[in-house]
Amino acid sequence: MTPTSAGPTGRMELLVDLRSQGRSFGAIAATAGFTDATSARAAYLRGLESLAPVERTRLRDLELGYVDVLERSIRAKAALDDHERVRLLDAAERMRTELRAL
Repeated sequence: MTPTSAGPTGRMELLVDLRSQGRSFGAIAATAGFTDATSARAAYLRGLESLAPVERTRLRDLELGYVDVLERSIRAKAALDDHERVRLLDAAERMRTELRAL
């Protein structure tokens, strides 16, 4: 079964496997046949909702850790102007809020 022809369960397993390997949503999109990183992330979040609570919590906590790393990276990046830094930090906070709602 190829990534793009996998059924919903197989595709979610692929998404979880790739994300658990630390792959970016851009890389996941290319591998799993999504049009872009945003689409891959949206599918991953939808799929998390269908998982057993223990697995959903584990993966949510993993994602929250990635958001923490992203936030630290944004704060440390000297090349960003204040407007861009605020925009990126706001996006990270929206990600965190989405994850906590799962």
